[in-house]
Amino acid sequence: MEYIENGRSLVCCAVQELRSFSYSDDFKGPWPSVKRNVSAGHYLLGWTGCELYDGSAGILYFLLYAARLLKDEILSRETNDALAELLNLDIEEIATSKGIGVFIGLSGFFYVALHAYALNPNNRTKKFLSDCLSVIRKELDRLTINDVIDGKAGVLLVVLSYYEFFKDTYALETAKILGELLLQTAIREQGHVGWIDHGAVPWGGFGHGVTGISYAMFRLFQHTASNNIFDVAYGGFIYEDSLFNADLDTWRDLRFCSIEHVANAWCNGAPGIGHARYRIKQIFRNLPFDESIRAAEIACRKPSRSDCLCHGTMGNLELLMDVTANHKDRGYATYLNDAIHEISKMAQAGRWRCGNSWNIKTFGLMTGIAGIGFQAARIVSTEFIPSLLLLEPPSLPF
Repeated sequence: MEYIENGRSLVCCAVQELRSFSYSDDFKGPWPSVKRNVSAGHYLLGWTGCELYDGSAGILYFLLYAARLLKDEILSRETNDALAELLNLDIEEIATSKGIGVFIGLSGFFYVALHAYALNPNNRTKKFLSDCLSVIRKELDRLTINDVIDGKAGVLLVVLSYYEFFKDTYALETAKILGELLLQTAIREQGHVGWIDHGAVPWGGFGHGVTGISYAMFRLFQHTASNNIFDVAYGGFIYEDSLFNADLDTWRDLRFCSIEHVANAWCNGAPGIGHARYRIKQIFRNLPFDESIRAAEIACRKPSRSDCLCHGTMGNLELLMDVTANHKDRGYATYLNDAIHEISKMAQAGRWRCGNSWNIKTFGLMTGIAGIGFQAARIVSTEFIPSLLLLEPPSLPF
């Protein structure tokens, strides 16, 4: 299929951009970045941090898979050197300064190391993973947020991925504790379930809202068979159904006052909501998600202002990639091909639509070039490169 070849070309372009703009010559970074100053209401030029979201850990995550996909021995050596730097980090200090959330804190490093171990098993990485899990377990009570981005649900997904890969009972016990914490903070009313992290009502969506938390609880249910966990997880989707605007054929975005405001991204909006429902539907076939999944498929094909993973084209392709892989009769091969061809053509000309308001070229995983490259790699090898946006465990062999 043509989009696979275009995807491979896009991976190569992303690797070259990262090599060209790294402050050092060995992929240890840092790279130029744009950071938002929330209090001042504007963006600042700076350098990447070290976290998964848009820092060096996220860039390394992409490069580990790119090196394997491209069978590039030089890139493999460079990424192994960068991985050694990650394994030397003071995990206690990270937990203290950044917390243990996934996209900002320690669990993100834990997730990268898990995939690094799957690609190249060794005792040093295994010890780092074991040490991380111990610190995460010790720091659970410090988690005040519930969501996927920086809260309990994201940590739960990563711990479950570790358990699913290693079948480690300590990890499963940790996951159950996280599940109990989410049960305690759930707000239940007339069959609806939500969690309030920001504002006065539960937000929808995957990254910051109820869908992501419910998805994490469904994954936990697969290993516990707890009816309470199932009921709460399903209640979250019933709540999300109440946010569906039939006139707009999508879900309302409660981050804003207008009842007609909608978002269309993985982090907030139909693409993340639909992909979670699609994956759950593959396991729990009787759940009534067909119509909402179809609505999300339509939304995923709407134009985006960027091509990034978090809130752009590449994140919105995730659901369509899954549907295409599993349902040839309603697949989106032509759409995927056109989208990847266009992004690849722009990349070859040095033009990248990154996920910041200034459309400045940045290099991180969730809003920059590394994420565009990672999703291109996943399009080339969907079967063996797992979904980052669902925080899946490694797939073997690869």
